[in-house]
Amino acid sequence: DGFSGGGMTGNLLTGSDGLTTGWSAVNGGAGNAPVTVTGITDPLGGTNAVQVTFAIGSGTTNSDYSQYRQTLTPGVGIYTLSSWVKACSGTATFNLSNGGLEGQAFTVGATWQRIFSTAQTSSGTSQIWLGLSGWTTPAAGTQCLDIYGAQFTPGIAIRSEEHTSELQSLRH
Repeated sequence: DGFSGGGMTGNLLTGSDGLTTGWSAVNGGAGNAPVTVTGITDPLGGTNAVQVTFAIGSGTTNSDYSQYRQTLTPGVGIYTLSSWVKACSGTATFNLSNGGLEGQAFTVGATWQRIFSTAQTSSGTSQIWLGLSGWTTPAAGTQCLDIYGAQFTPGIAIRSEEHTSELQSLRH
């Protein structure tokens, strides 16, 4: 539909809209398994988003995590991971890794934002993840996110700096 792709082509992820097929809910150490609710209103007004609660308690090591992961074999190159994300309420801080950047932190508010992370992968296999990790997450504890339209695409994302106007223009 052009919306989920953010103008990029060649999404390598499966189960992009609802973190379904191809994604694994994982946890370790002080982390709890992510709790997922389906049928959440997505940025287009449909019900294809998911609400995920990630929790690592007071965990502060790389053994403490609550994440959704997908493993890919895209080959060496530059790739961009992106997704529409919003906090369930207030703000939420979380990490994502696109295989080249380990645990890049993002903070989002309660309106849909498209987040982007671009990096060089130096091996043929990339583990993509979104959630909390004790050694990189600035705000440990529990974070609740609505997530829609995850993409992992070759190249560098070209995007507008104003996410809400981009979203509004696509909805009208």
